[in-house]
Amino acid sequence: MRQVYLREVKRTEPATATYYTYDRQIDAGFILVLTNLDVSWPAIAITEGGQFFIESGGQRVFLGGDVASIIGGGSCWHGKAAMGEHSRVGVYTPASATDDIIRLSIVGELWTKEAWRQKVSE
Repeated sequence: MRQVYLREVKRTEPATATYYTYDRQIDAGFILVLTNLDVSWPAIAITEGGQFFIESGGQRVFLGGDVASIIGGGSCWHGKAAMGEHSRVGVYTPASATDDIIRLSIVGELWTKEAWRQKVSE
Protein backbone atom coordinates (compact mmCIF):
# COMPACT_ATOMS: atom_id res chain seq x y z
CA MET A 1 0.00 0.00 0.00
CA ARG A 2 1.18 3.49 -0.84
CA GLN A 3 -0.40 6.75 0.29
CA VAL A 4 0.36 10.42 0.10
CA TYR A 5 2.07 11.80 3.21
CA LEU A 6 1.38 15.46 3.87
CA ARG A 7 1.97 16.96 7.30
CA GLU A 8 2.66 20.32 8.83
CA VAL A 9 4.35 20.69 12.19
CA LYS A 10 4.01 24.01 14.02
CA ARG A 11 6.18 24.82 17.02
CA THR A 12 6.75 28.01 18.99
CA GLU A 13 10.44 28.58 19.70
CA PRO A 14 10.91 28.56 23.50
CA ALA A 15 13.06 31.03 25.41
CA THR A 16 15.67 28.27 25.73
CA ALA A 17 15.99 28.29 21.92
CA THR A 18 16.48 24.65 20.94
CA TYR A 19 16.38 25.51 17.19
CA TYR A 20 15.19 21.96 16.30
CA THR A 21 11.74 21.09 14.97
CA TYR A 22 10.72 17.45 14.41
CA ASP A 23 7.93 15.50 12.77
CA ARG A 24 6.60 12.41 14.53
CA GLN A 25 8.44 9.11 14.14
CA ILE A 26 7.52 6.77 11.31
CA ASP A 27 5.43 3.85 12.57
CA ALA A 28 6.78 0.31 12.57
CA GLY A 29 6.21 -1.47 9.27
CA PHE A 30 6.33 1.69 7.12
CA ILE A 31 8.80 3.51 4.86
CA LEU A 32 8.51 7.24 4.09
CA VAL A 33 9.92 8.53 0.81
CA LEU A 34 10.45 12.28 1.19
CA THR A 35 10.01 14.48 -1.88
CA ASN A 36 9.64 17.99 -0.48
CA LEU A 37 10.41 19.77 2.79
CA ASP A 38 9.66 23.39 3.58
CA VAL A 39 10.30 25.52 6.65
CA SER A 40 9.19 29.07 7.41
CA TRP A 41 9.05 31.43 10.35
CA PRO A 42 8.00 35.09 10.62
CA ALA A 43 11.39 36.73 11.09
CA ILE A 44 13.30 34.77 8.43
CA ALA A 45 15.68 36.96 6.44
CA ILE A 46 16.92 36.36 2.90
CA THR A 47 20.38 35.49 4.25
CA GLU A 48 19.07 32.89 6.72
CA GLY A 49 18.02 29.32 6.19
CA GLY A 50 17.92 25.92 7.79
CA GLN A 51 19.32 22.43 7.57
CA PHE A 52 16.93 19.57 6.90
CA PHE A 53 17.80 16.13 8.25
CA ILE A 54 16.57 12.63 8.96
CA GLU A 55 17.17 11.39 12.50
CA SER A 56 17.47 7.64 12.92
CA GLY A 57 18.92 5.81 15.89
CA GLY A 58 20.22 9.04 17.42
CA GLN A 59 22.20 9.93 14.28
CA ARG A 60 21.33 12.86 12.02
CA VAL A 61 21.75 12.51 8.26
CA PHE A 62 21.65 15.98 6.73
CA LEU A 63 19.95 16.40 3.37
CA GLY A 64 22.45 18.52 1.49
CA GLY A 65 24.20 21.56 2.93
CA ASP A 66 22.74 24.76 4.32
CA VAL A 67 19.43 25.55 2.69
CA ALA A 68 19.24 29.21 1.74
CA SER A 69 15.95 31.03 2.27
CA ILE A 70 13.83 32.14 -0.65
CA ILE A 71 11.83 35.31 -1.10
CA GLY A 72 8.60 34.98 0.81
CA GLY A 73 10.09 33.73 4.06
CA GLY A 74 10.96 30.08 3.71
CA SER A 75 13.56 27.47 2.91
CA CYS A 76 12.86 24.32 0.97
CA TRP A 77 14.42 21.03 -0.08
CA HIS A 78 13.40 18.98 -3.12
CA GLY A 79 14.70 15.50 -3.80
CA LYS A 80 14.13 11.90 -2.84
CA ALA A 81 15.17 10.30 0.41
CA ALA A 82 13.78 7.16 2.03
CA MET A 83 13.53 6.71 5.76
CA GLY A 84 12.45 3.68 7.77
CA GLU A 85 10.46 2.94 10.88
CA HIS A 86 11.16 4.96 14.02
CA SER A 87 13.05 7.60 11.99
CA ARG A 88 11.87 11.19 11.93
CA VAL A 89 12.49 14.22 9.76
CA GLY A 90 13.51 17.54 11.24
CA VAL A 91 14.94 20.95 10.56
CA TYR A 92 17.58 23.01 12.35
CA THR A 93 16.83 26.76 12.32
CA PRO A 94 19.70 28.57 14.06
CA ALA A 95 18.36 32.03 13.21
CA SER A 96 14.94 31.57 14.83
CA ALA A 97 14.20 33.71 17.87
CA THR A 98 12.11 33.27 21.01
CA ASP A 99 8.37 33.06 20.26
CA ASP A 100 8.87 32.55 16.50
CA ILE A 101 6.38 30.06 15.14
CA ILE A 102 8.27 27.50 13.08
CA ARG A 103 6.30 25.73 10.34
CA LEU A 104 7.78 22.53 8.92
CA SER A 105 5.88 21.02 5.98
CA ILE A 106 6.61 17.47 4.84
CA VAL A 107 5.49 15.91 1.55
CA GLY A 108 6.18 12.35 0.48
CA GLU A 109 4.84 8.86 -0.03
CA LEU A 110 4.19 6.48 2.86
CA TRP A 111 4.67 2.81 1.92
CA THR A 112 4.17 -0.41 3.81
CA LYS A 113 7.42 -2.37 4.05
CA GLU A 114 5.96 -5.18 1.93
CA ALA A 115 4.90 -2.84 -0.89
CA TRP A 116 8.27 -1.04 -0.73
CA ARG A 117 10.22 -4.30 -1.01
CA GLN A 118 8.11 -5.31 -3.99
CA LYS A 119 8.67 -1.95 -5.71
CA VAL A 120 12.43 -2.01 -5.10
CA SER A 121 12.77 -5.58 -6.38
CA GLU A 122 11.00 -4.77 -9.70
